Amino acid sequence: MNSKSLNWSNWKLLPNPSKSHNSFRSLIMKAVRNPSYPGVYQLKNNDTGEYVLFGVGVKVGERMCSLIPKEYGGVGRRNNHYKRDYVWKNIEYIQFRTITTETRNEALEIERFLKHQNIHIFNT
Repeated sequence: MNSKSLNWSNWKLLPNPSKSHNSFRSLIMKAVRNPSYPGVYQLKNNDTGEYVLFGVGVKVGERMCSLIPKEYGGVGRRNNHYKRDYVWKNIEYIQFRTITTETRNEALEIERFLKHQNIHIFNT
């Protein structure tokens, strides 16, 4: 497996709910390709060029709804406030892309590949 062989979506700016009347969840669900499918997401800071983080979800769009702090519209119970804070503080520059898969196991395989590259600020 290599990054070029993966069927990534195009890079898009992460929606900023402070600049919309819509919730972060609705903005994500509109922005993500096939949000109700298993998949993987990857974030990049377009200002610095650094890859920020990646993740996997049974429904990739739903999983991405936890990328910002709850007080700004994020959801979820995971203890990852440092990731959420980074994304929120840099939201003007954060881009994302996704890959949807047929199964969660396929998504987990891609996630392992990304983790093994060790190129993300938050490589967990």
